[in-house]
Amino acid sequence: MNKKIVLIIIAVVVCGLAASYLRARQHQSLQIVPAPEPSPTTSSASVHEPVNILAGGQNYGSLPPFVNTSTGATVTFKEYSTGANNPGAYVYLNGEKIDKGDYILVNGQNVRNTVEVGGEGSDFNFSPDDKRFAFQTRWGTGCCSSDFAIFVVDMGNKTILRIHPPRRGPDYSGPKESPTQSIFSFIESYKWDRDALRVTFYFVGLSSDEKYYRISPKEIWRYDLAARQYTLLETLPESSTSSTP
Repeated sequence: MNKKIVLIIIAVVVCGLAASYLRARQHQSLQIVPAPEPSPTTSSASVHEPVNILAGGQNYGSLPPFVNTSTGATVTFKEYSTGANNPGAYVYLNGEKIDKGDYILVNGQNVRNTVEVGGEGSDFNFSPDDKRFAFQTRWGTGCCSSDFAIFVVDMGNKTILRIHPPRRGPDYSGPKESPTQSIFSFIESYKWDRDALRVTFYFVGLSSDEKYYRISPKEIWRYDLAARQYTLLETLPESSTSSTP
């Protein structure tokens, strides 16, 4: 075997070894290493966002008539004195006074809902199907304390349904500024959702600086007007600025 052939064989062997080495390195570099599982974390930071729970409220005696542009139905309010800090209000549909509460389910039985319309009102809206009219109320219940609700007027039955917040003050179990801090169940807003309402809710605390702060995450609830019950849809992350989607 001449020298030239030997050199060619050696070159082929060297090239083969080099190619095998490169393939091995390439395969090694392409191997996917699983990422470590994220460790669970908990946040001890409490919610403390200033809010104005008194914004937007209007006295019923100063309200203009609310006219449905599709049907011509007109809702008006007539304020009257209750002898207390909160004035009451009568609700009229097309000039006829509505003084009946709609039925609610109590212990499996339909019970006529007692209605107290008064205090201050806001967010007056007809439903998209023109069958109902809704508004929010704030009722002063003492020094620096308030009660919030949504009222829905059934245009066909000529009745009024009072909807309380989905959670009440005693349901709050988060941190407090003091054991005696006043806690409120606050309805921030609502929107129509066919035969239901989507309600944005959270707890508000009265601080020692005499200002109100949101102290819990915002929750989106759906209130079914037929079933007379709430369903929790979602709890919004603190980075979210949406309200009642």
